[in-house]
Amino acid sequence: PGEHVLDVCCAPGAKLCMLAEAVGPAGTVTGVDIAQHRLAACRTLCTKYALDNARLFLGDGSTFSLPPPPQQLPQQQQGGAPVAEVDVQPAV
Repeated sequence: PGEHVLDVCCAPGAKLCMLAEAVGPAGTVTGVDIAQHRLAACRTLCTKYALDNARLFLGDGSTFSLPPPPQQLPQQQQGGAPVAEVDVQPAV
């Protein structure tokens, strides 16, 4: 609980959902996948299970680099959407 976990090749999302539940509301899970259509499957599961401690990124896991989020995701603070949907293209 309370950890920040990086899930590379996160699609189709079952593992990502299990990790999000395991880290609890004090932790976060960052999912990265290179295929947009597979990342959509992750979004669907995160929305279905109302996970507000997961964020998803479109990118290459071998070059992905982003620090863990602050204590709480903006969605938790503002009561917004359950999943932070941000697509980051790999740097060229």
